[in-house]
Amino acid sequence: MESAFDVIPSKAKESFLASADFIKFTSTPAGNCYSFSDAYRKATGQYMQAWMVSRTGDPTLLYPEMRIMEDTGYSRLCEERLFPMMLISLAKMPSFRIGPPEEHYFQCSGTTPVFVYRSGWSSREDDYLGVKGGLAMSSHSHLDQGSFLFESDGVTWATDLGMQDYNSLESAGVDLWDMLQDSERWTVFRIGPFSHNILTVNGQAPKVNSITHFLGTRMPERLSPSDPAGAELLLTPMYDDVLSYYRREVLFDGDELKVVEHLQAGDSTCVIRWAMCTEAEASLAGGSIRLQAGDHQRTLSALAEGPGAPGPAPHIWPTTYDPAAIEADGMQYLHETDAPNPGTAMVGYTFTLPPHRKVVLHVRLARVP
Repeated sequence: MESAFDVIPSKAKESFLASADFIKFTSTPAGNCYSFSDAYRKATGQYMQAWMVSRTGDPTLLYPEMRIMEDTGYSRLCEERLFPMMLISLAKMPSFRIGPPEEHYFQCSGTTPVFVYRSGWSSREDDYLGVKGGLAMSSHSHLDQGSFLFESDGVTWATDLGMQDYNSLESAGVDLWDMLQDSERWTVFRIGPFSHNILTVNGQAPKVNSITHFLGTRMPERLSPSDPAGAELLLTPMYDDVLSYYRREVLFDGDELKVVEHLQAGDSTCVIRWAMCTEAEASLAGGSIRLQAGDHQRTLSALAEGPGAPGPAPHIWPTTYDPAAIEADGMQYLHETDAPNPGTAMVGYTFTLPPHRKVVLHVRLARVP
């Protein structure tokens, strides 16, 4: 008997089945989710992957799901009520061994282009880098185009806070569904720009109607300082009211994460805020920022290059509403309606660019021996 899936045109069927690789690559080694847009921070077991295995013949699709379920005692599932569907799909298949995938890279295009590198599949301490483009005005999207997520040693050094429960905002009268530039939606901390690993200029939100694609990606067989993995994005359209040029490179060489910002100010002075959300404990250490998580430690540093290049000033910003801290910081980006974000901090640098000034900002997240 023919199923509904069998009558779908072959090209559409192929594209739909390829989405299983997206699910496979968006759960991280430490058991988190690549939590951009309205995703949650913790990964959940996805029952539909068993059905995907039955159609693709690729049992590695189930490897991340089994790890999530085993690590959580089968307590963290997507739509628990539908778990029997996974068992039904598995029961219809011959026995097979669920081994780790061999791939280390994933890339997709479309409205929300995503790049992922992961060093392995069997250890919580494997390296993981995710970079995304996209369009803030697309369904369930956040103002996070050009952002990244980075895990290593079981620590989420650069994270995305994911979604806030809609009911908590709508019940407080927050208008979430106007997607225009001046919408109240973009003032919600987890949705707007100030919680994400991106630049903001002059304390303003970037343009929400600009779609960001990758200029290119790097997928070498072996990582090295001269041949790292990563992605490059042209972000000028998001900032073209204040910056005349902006290109970002996010690179990982197997040891340190590097973010290289190629910037040129427009016709007026630009106050640049480079920010990253982290789950590590942060402290200022001279001109750099020390990040500590258990026995693991990394240093976040920034160096600006170019004629008359400014000296970036390090900062640690709050992620949970606190009127006193907000008044002292001068950044009015948190509100009483924002969900608390315990165990996280925003870290980064600020500097000023005079009109038309060019600068290359090198930000390094380096392991401390």
